[in-house]
Amino acid sequence: MNSVCYVASTVANGISTRAKNALKIIPCAIRVILAIPATAIGLAATPFAAITFGKVKLFYSLARYSHCSRLILPVIFTVAMEILNPNCKISSHDRLEGTLQKRITLKAIAKLLELTKTNNTFFNREIGSRLFAAILIPTAVVAKFVDGALAVPAVAISVITFGCIPKVNQFAYDNLKSFSSIPESISKVLILTFNPHLRTPPKQNRD
Repeated sequence: MNSVCYVASTVANGISTRAKNALKIIPCAIRVILAIPATAIGLAATPFAAITFGKVKLFYSLARYSHCSRLILPVIFTVAMEILNPNCKISSHDRLEGTLQKRITLKAIAKLLELTKTNNTFFNREIGSRLFAAILIPTAVVAKFVDGALAVPAVAISVITFGCIPKVNQFAYDNLKSFSSIPESISKVLILTFNPHLRTPPKQNRD
């Protein structure tokens, strides 16, 4: 009798926890719905931020909204897995940890920043850095598409195993985030192509 009560209690708790996690669909949907137009605004503002060399605070700030793109797929995946398995382990962080993102894109951006150092030659600082940034755009996009392709089987495995393999869950999450951040990378690198020396947002002009 006690064993029956225990099983019934466990099943009830599982259903209750899944129901609570299902309610997360509402804030998740809101975040995704808001992230899509925010990303569109960021991409629309990017050309204006680029041709003004990232020096106009309004355009630069709007272009940074493309950052919202990285939220879309990871948020959907995380909530879906928590509904499937309330004990599913996924570390939500703000870093981009895609497989090729770490190995190619981040190293390429570091190389770009190195070219713009003041102790470098004028050609490297002003011409080489811009050429490198222009090449970096398609490179970053291809790398992130590969990350997206790597995420597909990982997502499938996570779903099939109900999120019981933490490393696979995290691999899927990180690569989904990398793929989802393609608009952000296009915006960021395009602005750097026009002004590779840009490091921080422009300060608001004061009268």
